[in-house]
Amino acid sequence: MVYQIEKMLRESGDKISGSERGEVENALADAKKALESNDKAQMDRAREALTQASHKLAEQMYKATQPGRALAQVQRQEQKQVRSRAAMVSQER
Repeated sequence: MVYQIEKMLRESGDKISGSERGEVENALADAKKALESNDKAQMDRAREALTQASHKLAEQMYKATQPGRALAQVQRQEQKQVRSRAAMVSQER
């Protein structure tokens, strides 16, 4: 889990705010310390904190992709309208 979150942060960390990134980095550091401690309770707490931080990271990444998806959808709709109008014009001839 630590490796996966580190990878997500490396690949998409620029898409989130500094405070969100800091939370994820802190949760990662705490998780690594907990793993070294071999204390089950500490590992469970760190896992839960890392899970919460990773959810925030994923949410921010998802939000960052939405404007691009919305634009693509609008462009597809416009293309359909142009094709429809072109078909109507060619039928009128």
